[in-house]
Amino acid sequence: MEIEVLGLDGTVKKKIKVDDSIFGLEYNNDLVYKALVAELANRRQGTASTKTRGEVSGGGRKPWRQKGTGRARHGSIRSPIWVGGGIAHGPKPRDYTTKIPKQMKRKAYFTILSEKIREKSLVVVEDFSINVIKTKEFVSKFSKVMSLINTGYGLLIIPSYDEKIILSARNLPNLKVLVYNNLNIKDLFYSNKVFFLESSIQKYQELYLQKV
Repeated sequence: MEIEVLGLDGTVKKKIKVDDSIFGLEYNNDLVYKALVAELANRRQGTASTKTRGEVSGGGRKPWRQKGTGRARHGSIRSPIWVGGGIAHGPKPRDYTTKIPKQMKRKAYFTILSEKIREKSLVVVEDFSINVIKTKEFVSKFSKVMSLINTGYGLLIIPSYDEKIILSARNLPNLKVLVYNNLNIKDLFYSNKVFFLESSIQKYQELYLQKV
Protein backbone atom coordinates (compact mmCIF):
# COMPACT_ATOMS: atom_id res chain seq x y z
CA MET A 1 0.00 0.00 0.00
CA GLU A 2 1.15 3.52 -0.78
CA ILE A 3 0.44 6.57 1.35
CA GLU A 4 1.06 10.25 0.68
CA VAL A 5 3.63 12.29 2.59
CA LEU A 6 2.63 15.88 3.31
CA GLY A 7 5.07 18.74 3.55
CA LEU A 8 4.80 21.32 6.31
CA ASP A 9 3.06 23.59 3.81
CA GLY A 10 0.21 21.06 3.55
CA THR A 11 0.98 19.89 0.00
CA VAL A 12 1.77 16.32 -1.08
CA LYS A 13 5.51 15.84 -1.53
CA LYS A 14 5.77 12.13 -2.40
CA LYS A 15 4.38 8.68 -1.68
CA ILE A 16 5.88 5.94 0.46
CA LYS A 17 5.04 2.26 0.82
CA VAL A 18 3.61 0.92 4.07
CA ASP A 19 3.13 -2.72 4.94
CA ASP A 20 -0.34 -4.18 4.48
CA SER A 21 0.11 -6.51 7.45
CA ILE A 22 0.14 -3.43 9.70
CA PHE A 23 -1.83 -0.77 7.82
CA GLY A 24 -4.13 -2.89 5.65
CA LEU A 25 -6.21 -4.93 8.11
CA GLU A 26 -9.97 -5.03 8.46
CA TYR A 27 -11.39 -3.22 11.48
CA ASN A 28 -12.16 -5.57 14.38
CA ASN A 29 -14.47 -3.82 16.82
CA ASP A 30 -14.48 -6.61 19.43
CA LEU A 31 -10.69 -6.79 19.49
CA VAL A 32 -10.32 -3.03 19.90
CA TYR A 33 -12.93 -3.02 22.67
CA LYS A 34 -11.09 -5.72 24.64
CA ALA A 35 -7.73 -3.98 24.23
CA LEU A 36 -9.18 -0.60 25.24
CA VAL A 37 -10.95 -1.99 28.33
CA ALA A 38 -7.76 -3.81 29.38
CA GLU A 39 -5.62 -0.69 28.95
CA LEU A 40 -7.99 1.55 30.90
CA ALA A 41 -8.33 -1.07 33.66
CA ASN A 42 -4.54 -1.34 33.95
CA ARG A 43 -4.31 2.41 34.50
CA ARG A 44 -6.47 2.20 37.63
CA GLN A 45 -4.54 2.44 40.90
CA GLY A 46 -7.02 0.41 42.90
CA THR A 47 -6.18 2.25 46.13
CA ALA A 48 -9.72 3.38 47.07
CA SER A 49 -10.51 2.19 50.59
CA THR A 50 -13.21 2.59 53.24
CA LYS A 51 -13.56 1.26 56.78
CA THR A 52 -16.17 -1.28 57.80
CA ARG A 53 -17.98 -1.14 61.15
CA GLY A 54 -15.29 -3.41 62.55
CA GLU A 55 -12.50 -1.01 61.59
CA VAL A 56 -13.81 2.40 62.71
CA SER A 57 -12.96 3.50 66.23
CA GLY A 58 -15.53 3.54 69.07
CA GLY A 59 -18.79 1.73 69.44
CA GLY A 60 -17.58 -0.68 72.05
CA ARG A 61 -20.67 -0.56 74.21
CA LYS A 62 -24.35 -0.60 73.50
CA PRO A 63 -25.58 3.04 73.25
CA TRP A 64 -28.71 2.34 75.39
CA ARG A 65 -30.54 -0.62 76.79
CA GLN A 66 -32.51 -2.88 74.49
CA LYS A 67 -35.98 -2.20 75.86
CA GLY A 68 -37.91 0.44 77.71
CA THR A 69 -36.49 3.65 76.23
CA GLY A 70 -39.04 4.08 73.43
CA ARG A 71 -36.21 4.33 70.95
CA ALA A 72 -35.16 1.89 68.27
CA ARG A 73 -32.81 -0.85 69.38
CA HIS A 74 -29.12 -0.38 68.55
CA GLY A 75 -26.03 -2.33 69.42
CA SER A 76 -23.30 0.10 68.30
CA ILE A 77 -22.92 3.74 67.35
CA ARG A 78 -20.58 2.57 64.55
CA SER A 79 -23.31 0.76 62.64
CA PRO A 80 -23.46 1.76 58.93
CA ILE A 81 -26.77 3.57 59.52
CA TRP A 82 -25.17 5.93 62.05
CA VAL A 83 -23.30 9.12 61.13
CA GLY A 84 -19.62 8.32 61.64
CA GLY A 85 -20.31 4.62 61.40
CA GLY A 86 -18.65 2.07 59.14
CA ILE A 87 -19.31 1.82 55.40
CA ALA A 88 -21.28 -1.16 54.14
CA HIS A 89 -19.97 -2.72 50.94
CA GLY A 90 -17.50 0.14 50.35
CA PRO A 91 -14.42 -0.10 48.12
CA LYS A 92 -11.29 -1.89 49.28
CA PRO A 93 -7.83 -1.87 47.67
CA ARG A 94 -7.79 -4.27 44.74
CA ASP A 95 -5.83 -5.09 41.62
CA TYR A 96 -7.61 -4.16 38.40
CA THR A 97 -4.90 -5.63 36.14
CA THR A 98 -6.38 -7.20 33.01
CA LYS A 99 -4.14 -9.23 30.75
CA ILE A 100 -4.68 -9.93 27.08
CA PRO A 101 -2.28 -11.81 24.76
CA LYS A 102 0.44 -9.66 23.17
CA GLN A 103 -0.61 -10.69 19.68
CA MET A 104 -4.19 -9.54 20.34
CA LYS A 105 -3.00 -6.19 21.66
CA ARG A 106 -0.64 -5.75 18.71
CA LYS A 107 -3.39 -6.56 16.25
CA ALA A 108 -5.68 -4.05 17.97
CA TYR A 109 -3.09 -1.33 17.26
CA PHE A 110 -2.86 -2.41 13.63
CA THR A 111 -6.62 -2.55 13.08
CA ILE A 112 -7.05 0.99 14.47
CA LEU A 113 -4.22 2.34 12.29
CA SER A 114 -5.70 0.59 9.25
CA GLU A 115 -9.10 2.14 9.95
CA LYS A 116 -7.48 5.57 10.38
CA ILE A 117 -5.97 5.24 6.90
CA ARG A 118 -9.35 4.27 5.41
CA GLU A 119 -10.95 7.27 7.12
CA LYS A 120 -8.08 9.50 5.90
CA SER A 121 -7.37 10.30 9.54
CA LEU A 122 -3.77 9.07 9.43
CA VAL A 123 -1.36 11.57 7.88
CA VAL A 124 2.34 11.10 7.20
CA VAL A 125 4.32 14.34 7.47
CA GLU A 126 7.86 15.05 6.36
CA ASP A 127 10.45 15.15 9.14
CA PHE A 128 11.13 18.49 10.77
CA SER A 129 12.84 19.92 13.84
CA ILE A 130 12.86 23.20 15.76
CA ASN A 131 15.83 25.07 17.21
CA VAL A 132 14.39 26.31 20.51
CA ILE A 133 11.76 25.29 23.04
CA LYS A 134 9.07 27.73 21.97
CA THR A 135 5.40 27.03 21.27
CA LYS A 136 5.23 29.92 18.80
CA GLU A 137 8.01 28.45 16.66
CA PHE A 138 6.44 24.98 16.72
CA VAL A 139 3.06 26.38 15.68
CA SER A 140 4.60 28.46 12.90
CA LYS A 141 6.05 25.28 11.38
CA PHE A 142 3.24 22.82 12.05
CA SER A 143 0.12 25.03 11.85
CA LYS A 144 -0.80 24.15 8.23
CA VAL A 145 -0.77 20.43 9.02
CA MET A 146 -2.38 20.91 12.43
CA SER A 147 -5.31 22.70 10.80
CA LEU A 148 -6.48 19.27 9.59
CA ILE A 149 -7.70 18.58 13.15
CA ASN A 150 -11.40 19.41 12.95
CA THR A 151 -12.52 18.51 16.46
CA GLY A 152 -11.02 16.82 19.49
CA TYR A 153 -7.29 16.37 19.40
CA GLY A 154 -4.55 14.98 17.20
CA LEU A 155 -1.51 12.80 17.85
CA LEU A 156 1.95 13.66 16.59
CA ILE A 157 4.15 10.55 16.48
CA ILE A 158 7.87 11.33 16.51
CA PRO A 159 10.80 8.92 15.89
CA SER A 160 12.69 9.61 19.15
CA TYR A 161 12.46 11.69 22.30
CA ASP A 162 12.83 15.30 21.17
CA GLU A 163 12.64 17.64 24.14
CA LYS A 164 12.25 20.75 21.98
CA ILE A 165 9.21 19.42 20.12
CA ILE A 166 7.60 17.78 23.17
CA LEU A 167 7.95 20.82 25.45
CA SER A 168 6.97 23.27 22.72
CA ALA A 169 3.77 21.37 21.93
CA ARG A 170 2.61 20.51 25.44
CA ASN A 171 0.66 23.80 25.84
CA LEU A 172 -1.47 23.03 22.78
CA PRO A 173 -4.85 21.69 23.90
CA ASN A 174 -5.58 19.89 20.63
CA LEU A 175 -2.27 18.07 20.09
CA LYS A 176 -0.43 15.32 21.96
CA VAL A 177 3.11 14.25 21.13
CA LEU A 178 4.20 10.63 21.57
CA VAL A 179 7.31 8.68 20.60
CA TYR A 180 6.48 5.88 18.14
CA ASN A 181 7.15 3.11 20.68
CA ASN A 182 4.92 4.71 23.33
CA LEU A 183 1.63 4.61 21.46
CA ASN A 184 -1.45 3.59 23.41
CA ILE A 185 -4.86 2.28 22.39
CA LYS A 186 -6.84 5.05 24.10
CA ASP A 187 -5.14 7.95 22.31
CA LEU A 188 -5.15 6.16 18.96
CA PHE A 189 -8.85 5.33 19.28
CA TYR A 190 -10.06 8.74 20.43
CA SER A 191 -7.78 11.02 18.40
CA ASN A 192 -9.26 12.87 15.45
CA LYS A 193 -6.02 12.81 13.44
CA VAL A 194 -2.79 10.81 13.74
CA PHE A 195 0.31 12.53 12.33
CA PHE A 196 3.28 10.21 11.77
CA LEU A 197 6.57 11.82 10.89
CA GLU A 198 8.04 9.97 7.91
CA SER A 199 10.91 8.47 9.89
CA SER A 200 8.62 7.49 12.77
CA ILE A 201 6.28 5.44 10.56
CA GLN A 202 9.32 3.65 9.14
CA LYS A 203 10.60 2.91 12.65
CA TYR A 204 7.15 1.75 13.73
CA GLN A 205 7.08 -0.76 10.89
CA GLU A 206 10.59 -1.97 11.65
CA LEU A 207 9.60 -2.49 15.27
CA TYR A 208 6.73 -4.84 14.43
CA LEU A 209 7.41 -6.35 11.01
CA GLN A 210 9.70 -9.02 12.42
CA LYS A 211 7.02 -9.91 15.00
CA VAL A 212 3.98 -10.03 12.72
